[in-house]
Amino acid sequence: MKKLNHNRSTRPWADRARIAVLTTVFVYFTSVYMQTGKLFFVPLMLMEMLFTALFIFSLFWIHGKISGVFHSSPLQDMSALLRNGLEGLSVVLSALLLNAALKLLPLFLLGLNFGWELEQDRVRVNFVLGAIIALFFYYFVERERNRKQLQEEILRSEIVQKEGLKAQLESLKNQVDPHFLFNSLSILGTLIRRSRDEALEYLDHLSEVYRAFLANSHKTLVSLEEELELVDAYLFLLKKRFGDTIVLTQSVPVTYLDRELPPGSLQMLVENAVKHNAFSKKDPLQIDIFAEADKLVLKNSRRPRREEIKSTGIGLQNIRSRYRLLVNQPVEVRETENYFEVQLPLLNFEAHESTDH
Repeated sequence: MKKLNHNRSTRPWADRARIAVLTTVFVYFTSVYMQTGKLFFVPLMLMEMLFTALFIFSLFWIHGKISGVFHSSPLQDMSALLRNGLEGLSVVLSALLLNAALKLLPLFLLGLNFGWELEQDRVRVNFVLGAIIALFFYYFVERERNRKQLQEEILRSEIVQKEGLKAQLESLKNQVDPHFLFNSLSILGTLIRRSRDEALEYLDHLSEVYRAFLANSHKTLVSLEEELELVDAYLFLLKKRFGDTIVLTQSVPVTYLDRELPPGSLQMLVENAVKHNAFSKKDPLQIDIFAEADKLVLKNSRRPRREEIKSTGIGLQNIRSRYRLLVNQPVEVRETENYFEVQLPLLNFEAHESTDH
């Protein structure tokens, strides 16, 4: 999942840069002592220390790629012993190649010998230390970072699951509100007396709305197609109650139907539009649903009711919280004197799987 702000995404690299500098100083002077038996410093050493720091910093990037490859699904069927062996070998070989690229090639190709001779002992020490440093950072730094990242993702998943359940429970609570049930049953009773077929159709849509809420209560995301089907069923109920005073237009390209969003979020926005606005046959409530720039947009005409409507704001706040936890993308809200608009990011998690408990 994509989910980090600028400060959080740049901080790891700043930490790695500090580690690279400190490690360079320690390793470089250790190498000097091993080769000469004493510690000393001359200004010409700064250039080689720069290459050493670049070597260590580059290791972090390479280690991330190696870890990603060996912990990806194609290699999970491989035996643990073989996978760990290949993983360690890849770390050593990449360190040797990187060492040669950053230290030996500049000396050979560019003539940057800085007055130093390429003695065999010195070359051997550089390669051995480079391999040891690479293994140390991979198994004690990169592995630890992956472990913490996995723990964060597990925690994030649990929080998202709780937020999703909270939203579904809130929606169910609103739907089973006695006033809502009274209106639904009252309309159903009228339809039974007027037309058995109409009553059965109304009952089918009513049960479809409840079924959708219950079926999606354990899911983190649902497809846009499923959410639009829920809205269609919910709109049918509204039409039976309010008639032509509500006009909903939908223009969502087929290419967007497999995108995903938190379950019940679109239905909740439709519900809020009906709850907070006044409308009539002369001035119907206009609700437009469309997609643009990878976002689902719900835009409704705005005519606030004269009577005071109790609102906790839980619905929109919950949608925002779930998006923030999932992808750290904002749910944009635009409000003018004439309309109210909400933009929901449409997600495209190729390997997304709903979490069942």
